[in-house]
Amino acid sequence: MGRPVPMPMMRGLHNVFTQGEYSDLAITCGERTWKVHRLVLCTQSEYFRKACNGTFAEAQDRKVDLGDDDVHVLATMLHYLYHFDYDDQHHFVHGHDAMTLNICMALIADKYNVQPLLILACEKLKGRVSTHWDTPAFAAAISLAFGTSSPNCKRLRSIVLGAAILHAKELFHDKKFEKFQKAAREQTDFCFEYATAISAHTAITDSEKFAVKNANGATWFKCPGETCQKHEGLFRVKMSGFHPDWKLNCPMKCNMGKGMDFWGEHIVATDEAKFKRAKKTPPTAPVAIMANTNDADDKLQHATLLNGLKRAFTSEEHSDLTIICEDRQWKAHKVLLCAQSEWFQKACAGPWKEGKEGTITLQEDHPQVIDAMLHWFYEYDYVTPQDQERPLILDLEVYIAAEKYLLPNLKRLAATKFGQRAELNWKSKGFAVAIVEAYNNLPESDCVLKPKIARIVSKHRMDLFHPVKGNEAFKFLAARIPEFARDVLIASSDTGDNGQLEKDKCPTCKKCLYIEKETEHFVCPKGCAGQRTMKNWAKYKER
Repeated sequence: MGRPVPMPMMRGLHNVFTQGEYSDLAITCGERTWKVHRLVLCTQSEYFRKACNGTFAEAQDRKVDLGDDDVHVLATMLHYLYHFDYDDQHHFVHGHDAMTLNICMALIADKYNVQPLLILACEKLKGRVSTHWDTPAFAAAISLAFGTSSPNCKRLRSIVLGAAILHAKELFHDKKFEKFQKAAREQTDFCFEYATAISAHTAITDSEKFAVKNANGATWFKCPGETCQKHEGLFRVKMSGFHPDWKLNCPMKCNMGKGMDFWGEHIVATDEAKFKRAKKTPPTAPVAIMANTNDADDKLQHATLLNGLKRAFTSEEHSDLTIICEDRQWKAHKVLLCAQSEWFQKACAGPWKEGKEGTITLQEDHPQVIDAMLHWFYEYDYVTPQDQERPLILDLEVYIAAEKYLLPNLKRLAATKFGQRAELNWKSKGFAVAIVEAYNNLPESDCVLKPKIARIVSKHRMDLFHPVKGNEAFKFLAARIPEFARDVLIASSDTGDNGQLEKDKCPTCKKCLYIEKETEHFVCPKGCAGQRTMKNWAKYKER
């Protein structure tokens, strides 16, 4: 599971799809034309990647004609590729009811190999058929999913078929479902798969019938173990007060210490006396009672795009922008940079030289910083090179660059990385150097990195500023940089210590001191006496 697409990029993609900025590909269907971006389409669809590469006419003309598709379904798919969702809440969308629209979206996603869209459409369809199986739309769904002109989309068909099996008694025997019955008779694929699915389930045994009639507040389980299968043994458990993390043991000791993730698949009857048939076939059977489409990747619709962007950064495919810094060059994509940064958007727009020539030179920055920033554009993270001698300085410079190029998400990431490194290396020379650079280059108004530095130093102030064993470099910094000393003082006096500080009064100078409770020994900053243990300081605790 990857991370979702950051909101700035989401908003940027929405805008470029609406306005057609930086478009390098045209999609046509009938009289409609959409200005789109090869980077967005090719990273999410293998079909478009092949169409836009190589010697195909589409690659040369940068125009793809999809005249065989329904124009409104195609428009919805293109909308999805930029928004990662589509609306099926309205009952009629350009002549499609919600159930039909979801089936059409699943079919077009299967055709153009957009797997996240296929998963999303099937999930939306599953919700629709569970509540609208008794409407005329479900009869149309049978014809659409199992029609001779429809591709064999197994994921889609299993959902429609599962709903038909679940409500078979009403659908096949009630006269008000004549449209469904007619559609079912006409679709030979549906008839065959329905028969296959039904034959995959066992008949109800006498012991199972008994369990259904005598649930009486308990849950009956059928153990899949070999011994229990021979004797058709069942066992019942009173589930009142049962914790889902508890384990169950088969009375015949076939399966011991199994949780509900295991036994949940072998329930015969519950206290509501609802019967669940156990399958003869293994989980790879073609159809279950209700198809399971909850794959791990259905929770992250953005995964395909994110993985494609990572590959795009190391490839020059569809590049339309060159970034230059000293002796290094990077091939990039306007749609991606401009969608996330107003600075790059302005640089690439209008009459500016950079926008016309497709080249931007960044003279004031270090190449490693630009490399980290561009990695973030494509991967939403950056990695510190192993040969980087001053990783804290790199994080600081990335933080400064993120502010300059209007990238708030990168700025937060750099601040987090800086803080994590500083926490581990709080007494290192590298941290001291980073403090100097931070206070020399960050504006006084900075409210993220400077306070973070001050809190880390304040947390370890007893060791860093100890009059005898303290760190001379940090003492020098406090004397040389008044702003740094002030920030540490403010952080030290912060009352939000979560009860980690103890207030004591020095018996010699009578000054009140705040000492960390976990400190073993402490010396008054004025050097009034030698080291005292915390047990000794407790005698002078202020109430």
